[in-house]
Amino acid sequence: MFNIERLPPSDLSLSDKVIYFIIQGDTYVILLDDALLFNVVHIKKDKTYTLCVCSHSYACCVVQQSMELSKETKNSLTAFIGEDNETYTIPELCDKNNNVILVNIALLRQALATTLNIYYLVPMTTRPKAKFEKEPNIRTTSGSTSYKTARELNRVPHSYHDETLVRVVAYRSAKTLDIKHSILIGCDANKKTITGYNTKISNIDMYINKHERQFVQKNALIIPMLWKYAINIYKDAKYVSL
Repeated sequence: MFNIERLPPSDLSLSDKVIYFIIQGDTYVILLDDALLFNVVHIKKDKTYTLCVCSHSYACCVVQQSMELSKETKNSLTAFIGEDNETYTIPELCDKNNNVILVNIALLRQALATTLNIYYLVPMTTRPKAKFEKEPNIRTTSGSTSYKTARELNRVPHSYHDETLVRVVAYRSAKTLDIKHSILIGCDANKKTITGYNTKISNIDMYINKHERQFVQKNALIIPMLWKYAINIYKDAKYVSL
């Protein structure tokens, strides 16, 4: 279904929205539109890895097993069938956190900055590109990071565009061992425009790099997701406004 190419497709632009992830030191890049259309992409190395993408919430992850797309949705989300024949959504896979690999959604120019060893996942059949709303070409400065709970931010769900791309951080509490969640909201998020794909402008990259050690210690996973789904799936999450 997909070819793995060393050279990018001729029509790929630095401003295109892509999903990218690293497996055994190799970075794989796929156009977001293609990933949303196919939902499942298999990458075979010494083991089989599967990129799983939810068409509804844009949540995505890579798991170290062969997953297949379910014909049914689950909790209004794209569902996937694992090797155990159980059905999972992306949030369930990430909370399970067994051999799940970090996945990013960003502009191609940010993916290219991660490494020189890049492979492009190109569908064997072509299709027209979907038109996305363009983000404003402005840089938003941020003050100190704001930490609040969903209860404290009752008005926040109405403060951002429904399709703002946020990041959900899933981690295990050191005290209770329960799985906790935080939602990272970019500093450029607003009600009128779709943001969150330019991870440099939104300060997402800066925040993740700054807290990388804590994320590793907590065995945290970072899940890209649309705002309107994140606030409904993770009702008890702590909001982190960058």
